[in-house]
Amino acid sequence: MQRKSFKFACLLAGAIALTAVPTIPLIPAEAEAEVVSCSDDPLANLQLNSRQRSQIEQLEARLWAQEEQYLDNLFESLSPEEEAQLEQIETRYDQQLEALLSSEQRQQLEQLDNWAEQEFVKIAPEFAQDFEAEPNLTPEQERQLNALDQTYEERFVALLTPEQERQLEALDEQMYTELEAAFPELAAQEAVQFEALEAEYLQGLSAILTPEQQRQVEQELAACGD
Repeated sequence: MQRKSFKFACLLAGAIALTAVPTIPLIPAEAEAEVVSCSDDPLANLQLNSRQRSQIEQLEARLWAQEEQYLDNLFESLSPEEEAQLEQIETRYDQQLEALLSSEQRQQLEQLDNWAEQEFVKIAPEFAQDFEAEPNLTPEQERQLNALDQTYEERFVALLTPEQERQLEALDEQMYTELEAAFPELAAQEAVQFEALEAEYLQGLSAILTPEQQRQVEQELAACGD
């Protein structure tokens, strides 16, 4: 079962600062009239034109590449002892995740993993021989890999019962806490990095969205307490 290898880097990124540049679905949802609620995607209710979607894609790809490079450098700075500690947390997480699933779900997850790996290599053939390689990906490859990651997570969650979803959320939160406790200095560094990326992201959006769209995004963020 490989969810830990395919997803763990993203979970780790999220844990070390609860973190990465938001992934924005590019198909706008129906706007909810006069109702502003908290959403994982503050742009979901906007009617974006094709040019705006393209510009947002480019903005996200650029910032995501910056974040990935930062995390690569951060992980390379780990001492052997820290790497061992990280591996222990990862192994414990994977064991607890596997314990949540039935034998049928484990089979389904294995099929999902195989599909994801095949799609991954189609998008980035550079990884065909070595999944640990670090080639220079194009913005389009970055965008497609981000979309694949999102699709993978959605399909994984679809395998779970509502109770298992709650247990998975609790498991993820537990891992976040363990990582922050194990690597407090790295967590602080990544928090600063994330704040800088968030500010750059919002600044980039302000140059893409209309004043009315910016107002809607501000309302959405306010509803979420951001």
